Amino acid sequence: MNETSSDSEQWSGLLPDLLRHPVTGFTSVAAIGVTIAYWSGWNIDPLLTNSKAFRGEPWRLVTSALPHSNFLHLLFNLYWLVYFGKLAEPRFGWWRTAGLYSLLAGASATAEYAVSVGGIGLSGLGYGLFALFWVLSRRDRRLKSAIDAQTTWIFVGWFFLCVVLTALDVWQVGNVAHLTGAITGGLVGLGLNA
Repeated sequence: MNETSSDSEQWSGLLPDLLRHPVTGFTSVAAIGVTIAYWSGWNIDPLLTNSKAFRGEPWRLVTSALPHSNFLHLLFNLYWLVYFGKLAEPRFGWWRTAGLYSLLAGASATAEYAVSVGGIGLSGLGYGLFALFWVLSRRDRRLKSAIDAQTTWIFVGWFFLCVVLTALDVWQVGNVAHLTGAITGGLVGLGLNA
């Protein structure tokens, strides 16, 4: 984003940006819709990760990324999805971006389910996109401004803060999903850089 643009200009450009980036736009709208349904008490169990994901219902590994526990959880994840999605879709195209999102969400959900009861939210996808573009930015100078020191500190700092808050039983955060998303995204980035 252009640092000289006002907040209102950035928000007014959101809808056209999402239309130019349909995978990111669809994922954002789906996350908002599923989250509102979840908050409203609708039964979203068919979207959540459980043992059925490994017995004929694999979509659960991806759709479990859509619901969010609260407004800040949703807002934070959507911000980073749109931020990185605007980099991903022009670079990889729609189909590859959809595959990338599915891979990152699915790997994160699988790992979180392996150590816990599963989780919700786009955080694993966000960490995966961050790590992917961090790796790619090491060789592509055009990405340096997108993955600057501040963005890196936000992701690294937030990761360790979440680990501490989970250990202190203040929040229950999908730290394994965050880590797995980052590892998977980083590996994809290394593969693309090879």
